[in-house]
Amino acid sequence: MGNAWNGTYVFSSGNLKLDLLHNFFLECGARANKIRVYEMVRRDRTVPR
Repeated sequence: MGNAWNGTYVFSSGNLKLDLLHNFFLECGARANKIRVYEMVRRDRTVPR
């Protein structure tokens, strides 16, 4: 079922601080997009048709 996991998805620059900062900004962007989608879905349900 699907492809086996491999290390191609791992980002590593060799600098731990840079890697943690990179991950932090990726997580912030993912959270912002998730909230945006949630707000769009919630808005569609609260508007009477």
